[in-house]
Amino acid sequence: MDGISSAASIIAVIQLTGSIVKICGSYIQEVKVARREIISFQQQVAELAEIFEKLSELPQKHNGTKLATSQRLVNDTTQCFAMLGVLRKKIDPGAKRKAMSRLGLRAMKWPLKRAEVDKVMMDLERYKSLFTLSLLMDQTYVRERLDNRIPAEACLEPPSPI
Repeated sequence: MDGISSAASIIAVIQLTGSIVKICGSYIQEVKVARREIISFQQQVAELAEIFEKLSELPQKHNGTKLATSQRLVNDTTQCFAMLGVLRKKIDPGAKRKAMSRLGLRAMKWPLKRAEVDKVMMDLERYKSLFTLSLLMDQTYVRERLDNRIPAEACLEPPSPI
């Protein structure tokens, strides 16, 4: 996959995570029963968004150098995006909320059961770990390349007095 489509996938995931975080915010304000669960869920999604922000910056920082580990994440990014898309549809109150407000009902109900939240949290944690590891591996690769460009003697010489 080329850099442009990879960047587009990462940007799509960032936008989707932002949407989910926002939806969770509306649940936090209106749902009293599952507040802790929703806040924890929202934090996990926000942390994943931060990791994708860093992933989106990586190719730009290194003059378009192809970073092998990040290139292999394309399939994982696609799977993560699909999972988040299904999740967003499940939690988005959208039309249900409008219909309820027409009837004079204002209460929102958190649509996920405890087991579903636990599974999603495990999936989010797995993706976060996978993408963080990829970032670390590529940053290490870039650091090694930079270290090889600088002669070792230059690093050992003390600064000259002025």
